[in-house]
Amino acid sequence: MITIHSLVAVIPYEANDHLTDLNQTANTPMTHRCLNVLLVEDDPGDALLLQTLLTQTESVRFDLVYATRLAEGLESLSKTAFDIMLLDLSLPDSVGLETIDKVRTYTLDVPIIVLTGLDDEEIAMQAVQAGAQDYLAKGDLNENMLARAIRYAVERHRLQTELACAQRQEEENLKQANDELEMRVEARTAELQEANAHLQDEIAERIKAEREREALVNHLMAANQSLEELTEEVQQSHREIEQLIAEIPSILIGVEADNRISQWNAKAENALALSRAGVLGCTLSDSPMRWDTQTVLEGVRRCRELQRAIELDNVNFTRADRTNGFLRLTISPFQLSSADDLGVLILGQDITDRRLLESQLAQAQKLEAIGQLAAGIAHEINTPTQYVSDNTRFLQEAFHDLATLMNQYEAVCQAAQHDALTDAHLSAVEALATDIDAPYLRDEIPLAIQQSLEGLERVATIVRAMKDFSHPGGEEKVSTDLNKAIESTITVARNEWKYVADMVVDFDPDLPDVPCLIGDINQVILNIMVNAAHAIGDLVQAGNLSKGTITVKTRRVDDAVEIRIKDTGGGIPEAIQNKIFDPFFTTKEVGRGTGQGLAIAHGVVVEKHHGTISFETEIGRGSTFIIRLPLHPPVPEAT
Repeated sequence: MITIHSLVAVIPYEANDHLTDLNQTANTPMTHRCLNVLLVEDDPGDALLLQTLLTQTESVRFDLVYATRLAEGLESLSKTAFDIMLLDLSLPDSVGLETIDKVRTYTLDVPIIVLTGLDDEEIAMQAVQAGAQDYLAKGDLNENMLARAIRYAVERHRLQTELACAQRQEEENLKQANDELEMRVEARTAELQEANAHLQDEIAERIKAEREREALVNHLMAANQSLEELTEEVQQSHREIEQLIAEIPSILIGVEADNRISQWNAKAENALALSRAGVLGCTLSDSPMRWDTQTVLEGVRRCRELQRAIELDNVNFTRADRTNGFLRLTISPFQLSSADDLGVLILGQDITDRRLLESQLAQAQKLEAIGQLAAGIAHEINTPTQYVSDNTRFLQEAFHDLATLMNQYEAVCQAAQHDALTDAHLSAVEALATDIDAPYLRDEIPLAIQQSLEGLERVATIVRAMKDFSHPGGEEKVSTDLNKAIESTITVARNEWKYVADMVVDFDPDLPDVPCLIGDINQVILNIMVNAAHAIGDLVQAGNLSKGTITVKTRRVDDAVEIRIKDTGGGIPEAIQNKIFDPFFTTKEVGRGTGQGLAIAHGVVVEKHHGTISFETEIGRGSTFIIRLPLHPPVPEAT
């Protein structure tokens, strides 16, 4: 049964009565599927013949749109979705196989059956190779052959489209696997392409015996067999992929669109201490996994929203041995069967041991810095200790003299109590007071005590600064008084700068506390301060400068705290300005620097604190390093 749209307007008047009857027949209700057919044929007689043959077919209802020129047909394709296109190769505006090329250039979504008045196998083969699904000679057509050819062409096109979609889906999934998985999938894809090419060859061969129904049936049976074999190969590919997924050395969790877990490999079982059977089918929120569920769910949501991979660092979880650990997760989207269904693939690594090593390395680097400053710190402590020691000896001697004088006073007092006091007693006291220079002791003892207290306070200040600087800190950021932290660092590094520079501080007294990892920030300040002292020291050693200045300034700038460390050294040459934050880059002689100081500073400020570090420099006038730390750091997510 067929519905005609535009055929009445182009077929001669004598055929119109017959077309009217066909339209009435086409509107009769049918339970069979309706196929939308686009016929491009400039011969009204041939068009009427094709329409008549399709009308006589009762198994399928056809909805026919008719065009006499290729341009009209392409315009119809832009407006309507067709299941099949019947295309004549001799049109007023296009002739021969280039007609197929024009259609295929316009769209690949509609299967084509070529119609011609010639029964030429060579042309048939060329038409199929050009992109047609089938080739029919008009003079040999009957209603069953035409309907069957349309159905088979539509079905073949559907299967090829589904196969292409399946291949694209497989390729997207395989991107998440390791190099071995990619190689295996590429090999399997090549096999599928070869199988598809083999299927196309079989279809082309089958056209040769189109006029013989029995031969056509045999060819279709062979095609079905090939399709079954292809399906089995695809299933085998799925099984191989499942096996490879199970052997991936990373945690792998597949999640459906409704957040139900569909994949769980052996590494996930071992790392999370949960069996595959115990988690498959569970949702992420209801699963027995002992990890930071809210962080993972938020990462999955962001992955689907942005439709790109999301990385989560330092996700808390409970390890198989019941200890706390950290995971690094990569959450990647992948398309499921429906365009609206977006699953995710979670790849994870247990980074607990690496985090521990990083923490130990950071502490070791900090202790190494303190070790390098040890001689200077010892000197800083030795100076006040020396005059505390000298004053203590003075007080010891003064106490001995004063004790002797006190004994003499006691003798005078006892003589007075017994009315035996004589001028000799008083002369002895006066002589002893003169001998020990009592007025001098009265004036100097308080000064010696005050100097000793100041010296001890200086030592205590240095010790507190060392303790504050070298403290490893915690894993989480805490609100910190940066002014106090910088003062401690200045104290620790004093011996590095005091001989070559004066230290000027300009702290904002109203500076708010900053959430930070204080141990890491101390390391950053120390690295930059030591670099500033070395830059000035080079000029002092060369005789170009008697003494320089290091200025440390803190201010609040918008929603951040800014630290500026300025020196009056020689500046940074333009040729190396883009390299100073590179690891192991240094211009210092061997033994004076490893080239890690500014690289560590950049990593701490930018990566750990989401801040910025930059510099301003002028040759011959010095450099200023500018650190900005946000007062409200963003919530960590992958980036």
